[in-house]
Amino acid sequence: GMDAPREEKWVSSVCIQCPAGCGTKVRVVDSKAVKIEGNPDHPYSNGKLCPKGYAGLQLLYDVDRVKSPLKRTNLNKGPNVDPEFMEVTWDEALNDIAARLNQIRNEGRSHTIAFLSGRNRGRAGTVWGTFTKLYGTPNNLGHSSICADASKKARLCMDGTDDYCAYDWENCNYVLNFGGSFLEAWRPTNLMLQRWAHMRRGRPVRAKQVMVDTRFSTTAIKA
Repeated sequence: GMDAPREEKWVSSVCIQCPAGCGTKVRVVDSKAVKIEGNPDHPYSNGKLCPKGYAGLQLLYDVDRVKSPLKRTNLNKGPNVDPEFMEVTWDEALNDIAARLNQIRNEGRSHTIAFLSGRNRGRAGTVWGTFTKLYGTPNNLGHSSICADASKKARLCMDGTDDYCAYDWENCNYVLNFGGSFLEAWRPTNLMLQRWAHMRRGRPVRAKQVMVDTRFSTTAIKA
């Protein structure tokens, strides 16, 4: 007999694999995502995605993806020691953590707790900042020390502006780049790839790219 008709639709979404948040359109067949493309209606990414965005399905369906809280059952630690993680429910995980936090605070040692987080989105940064202050620890540590915040501090020293820079790539004719991974990881990668193409081929005056780096990076190869 004939195959049953498949239910197919395109769902507009946003990629969250980097801070850029490029617009996506996801092809969904029988309630399963099967393809990710750029959304041409998105004003920022112009229907384009970087390689990470196109590879998003690999992340979604990775066989090793963590889908629930995991609790260590082997208290021995070491480079070759199996932690023997077991799945637990969210209630079990949160109650366990809350009990430990309460005990440490009751013992007057709340300042010994450190909260480490990655790229917080939306209100998450404010929530964790408030939580650590109320709990009584100054150790609210984000990813900034190994991210682009060095550029903010440089600008703060130069002109007093503690913020990220915006560059007029469309009209720039000469780029002197010290260690910036323009084509590999400069944020937002998708837009940077588009701007690079514009500087190199999208106008009469071709921009000069000069790269200074400790390694022969992809950006250096293309400069």
